Amino acid sequence: MVVLDTDIIIQSWKENEEAINKIDYFIENKIYLEITIINLLELYRGIYLSTQCEKNLKIIKEFLEYVDILSLTEESCKIYGKIYKDLKETGKLINDFDLIIAAIVIQNNTSLITRNIKHFENIKELKVESW
Repeated sequence: MVVLDTDIIIQSWKENEEAINKIDYFIENKIYLEITIINLLELYRGIYLSTQCEKNLKIIKEFLEYVDILSLTEESCKIYGKIYKDLKETGKLINDFDLIIAAIVIQNNTSLITRNIKHFENIKELKVESW
């Protein structure tokens, strides 16, 4: 299983060939696709800010039939706290949404598929794969 970050999802919706090919690769190889509740929050935020809200609401409804949503739990909150402390001490703090996504991915012992490698590079426990 892998967790798709918001960037690859949005790019696949915009028909970016690389994003589509990466997602197709996972599907063809029976690699289970997941997103975090934070990715879902980011997607809905973008949808409601878009000029094509109704069209994008239909796209997300269909998309959600193919992925599992990983929730924020007490354990992922604990992981978040530790990561926050470690990054703050080294002066490499990133935004809270990315920290929460990382914590959820670490808790579920999976990999994050993203092009935003720089956002996550200082989180040692996180497995990150670029698309």
